[in-house]
Amino acid sequence: MNLSQRLFMLLFFLIPAALLSAHPHMMLTSRCTIHTTEKGVAGITLEWEFDKFFSADVNMNFDEDKNGIFDSSETENVFQYAFSNLKKYNYFVFFRQGDRRFSPHRVEDFRVWNKNGDTMVYSFFVSTEDYPDQDISLAVYDSSFFCHVSYDKDNPVTFDSKTDSRPYRYTLKENKDYPVYYDPFAPATDLTVYTEWRPGLKTFYPTEIQIELP
Repeated sequence: MNLSQRLFMLLFFLIPAALLSAHPHMMLTSRCTIHTTEKGVAGITLEWEFDKFFSADVNMNFDEDKNGIFDSSETENVFQYAFSNLKKYNYFVFFRQGDRRFSPHRVEDFRVWNKNGDTMVYSFFVSTEDYPDQDISLAVYDSSFFCHVSYDKDNPVTFDSKTDSRPYRYTLKENKDYPVYYDPFAPATDLTVYTEWRPGLKTFYPTEIQIELP
């Protein structure tokens, strides 16, 4: 198998695209750290914990010395060949301010490690410095619904406010005012974003982290 074939297999989690007629096919659990300064929300760090099947595939393909630790070279390979293509899917990150939904153009500080020896964890930072300083909401989901995303039940959100003592709060709830539409029979390679319902589409209500500015 050449590199491009391996990338496709990993990115779509080892299921041939022609067979993708139901969703989802893999799972991840998301945690979010919200970084604030005296100016407001400066960025977020997302931490994703993957199911054991995808974890095993990443370990097999990218932990070259099989020591369970990803050095800088191995981390770069994971980023290039098993993460960076998610830009086409908005990195699964969707901000909302008012009725406007948007996604980051880039991510920073990508890291990867094993939890308990068999669970793959990705971590990356998204700056919010380019966004107006007002109430902002965040939803993490795969718009193709190939991947099922859930939020950590015990600790979905933490605040990192070393230079800001203001009392930030958040709510985590399904938002039925801003639905998302998707084709349940589309292959994972389908990048269509539906903003209006039409026959054949399903409706999804994103669960949002709604950050409340003090």
